[in-house]
Amino acid sequence: MMRAMIVSLLLPGLQAMAQTPLPEAARGHLQSGITALQGAQSPDDLNRAIESFGAAVKAAPDAAEPYFFLGTALATSRSSSKPALDAFRRYLKLAPQAPDGEAVRDEIAKLEALRAWRRTSGGAGFSIAALGKGFFIRSVFPNSPVTQTGLRRGDRLVSINKKPLEGLSLIQVTQLLDGPADTTCLLGVERGGKPLLIAFKRALLQPPPAGVVPIEEGDFGDEVLRAPTPVMLVLWAPWCPFCPKALEAASAVAAAQGGRLKVLSLDVDEGPGLVTSLRVTGIPAVRFIADGRVVDGLQGADPAAMKAKAEALLRPVGRLGLELGPATVADAPGVVIRSIQPGTPAAASVLKPGDRLLAADDLDLTPLILSQVLVALRGAPDTAVALKVARPGLPEPMTVTLLRVPRDTAAPEGRLGLGLKPVPGPGTSGVMVDRTLPGSPAAAQLRPGDRLLEADGQDLRVLGLEQVVARLRGPAGTAVTLRVARMGVADPITVRLVRQASVP
Repeated sequence: MMRAMIVSLLLPGLQAMAQTPLPEAARGHLQSGITALQGAQSPDDLNRAIESFGAAVKAAPDAAEPYFFLGTALATSRSSSKPALDAFRRYLKLAPQAPDGEAVRDEIAKLEALRAWRRTSGGAGFSIAALGKGFFIRSVFPNSPVTQTGLRRGDRLVSINKKPLEGLSLIQVTQLLDGPADTTCLLGVERGGKPLLIAFKRALLQPPPAGVVPIEEGDFGDEVLRAPTPVMLVLWAPWCPFCPKALEAASAVAAAQGGRLKVLSLDVDEGPGLVTSLRVTGIPAVRFIADGRVVDGLQGADPAAMKAKAEALLRPVGRLGLELGPATVADAPGVVIRSIQPGTPAAASVLKPGDRLLAADDLDLTPLILSQVLVALRGAPDTAVALKVARPGLPEPMTVTLLRVPRDTAAPEGRLGLGLKPVPGPGTSGVMVDRTLPGSPAAAQLRPGDRLLEADGQDLRVLGLEQVVARLRGPAGTAVTLRVARMGVADPITVRLVRQASVP
C-alpha cells in the first residue's frame, strides 16, 4: 500500500519529466532520487533521495519537476511537512496548469492536516518516515523514553497497540502514536526479519507558555536565519522532565525583552536535522542567534543564565572589520582572513587577507569551527582583543591587538552597482538584473537578464524585490557570493562581488 502511494505520486512527475527539457545535471539528480525513493527500505535511502532532489532543484531552479519530486520525498516524514508544503506550492506556482495539480493540492491538504494535528500532540523521542515497505523509525533522540526500550533507527513499525498499520496514512499513524499522558503504547516492530514488541509511556503535552512561539524544522530559515531581530531558540521535547522549567524561563525572558528578542521553541522529535546541525546533545538546550549565526548556547534550564545570555545577545556589538573563512589546508586548522573592510580597526593594522587566526586573548582558535570563532571574537564596542596570527612566509606567529568600534563608525555602506527588477511573466517569482553600472563590481561579472538565485546560500527566489535589495546591502569591503541563472547556460554560475564605498 505504501509503495503504491509513492508510485502514484511519482508517476505524473515521471511523465512530465519525459516531456520537459531539463539540464543534464538536473536530470541525473532526478533519476538518482527517483531510484532511491522507489526502492527506499531505510531512512538512509530516504535521505539520499531528498539530497538528490535538492541537488536537482539547485541545478534547475526554474523547472517545476524537481520541486514535485522533492515535495514527494519530504512528505514521507512528518518532521518534514513544512518544507514538503513549500516544495509542492513552488511546483504549482511554476506549473499552474499541471495535469496532476489536483492530486498535489490534495497532498497539500493532507500535510496541512498533519501539521495541525502535530501542534496538539505529544511525543516520545522518535520520528517516523513512510517508505515503500511501510513505516520506519527515522531517528531516536538520545536519553528519550524510548532509548531505554531498545527502539532503533531503521526499525520497521508494523503495529501500534496491536492495530496493523498496513493501508494507513502518515497522519493516521501519528494519531495512533499519541494518547493521554502516562498511558502505555505498545509498538510492534520488525528488525532484521524478527518481530519485537516495545512498550513506552506517552509524555504529557506541554502547551507553549506565553511569548514562546513553537516552530518546526522547515520554519528555521524564515523564522530564525532571516529574522530581523536576534533569536533565542529553546530545544525541548514533551517527554523531557526539565523542559517545562526551560520554557517558563524563556517566557520570562520574552516578557522582559518585549519585541527586541524573538523567542522560539522547537520539539526535537520533529527536528532531527536541526538537532544535528545545531550540535544538540541533550535537552533542554538553548541557542542564541544573531544575523543568521549561532553566537551562543546554553545547556540546561538555568533561568539566571538564560536571562544573562539573552541580555548579552542584545548588547551593542563592536566591529573589527574582518571577513573570515575556514582554512583550506588540512594540516593548518582554524580560520583565515578572507578580506578586510576599509575604515575599520583591522584595516589600520598589519593584518592581511590570508593570515590565519591562532588565538584570541589566549583562547586557542585552531580546534574551533568558523561559527565558534565568530562567537569568540564578539565583544562590546571600545573593548580590545589580542589576536595571535600566522602568516605564510613568516617563521613565527605575531600578535595584533584590535579595538572594537561601534557599528555606526565602521565602514560606510558598500555598493555593488546593480539594478534589479522582478522576473516578468505569470507564475514567476524572484528578481533579475536590469542593469549594471559601468566600472562597478557587478559590471565585471553580471549582465542584464541574469536571475539571482542565492546570496551567501540564502534562497532569493522566495523574496520580493525590496527584500532582495535589503539582503544585498552591506559595509564597504565586504563580499557577497551570488548564485545566478543565465540564459543559454545550462547550470547556474557563481560570482563573488566585493562591495565598494562608491561606484562610478
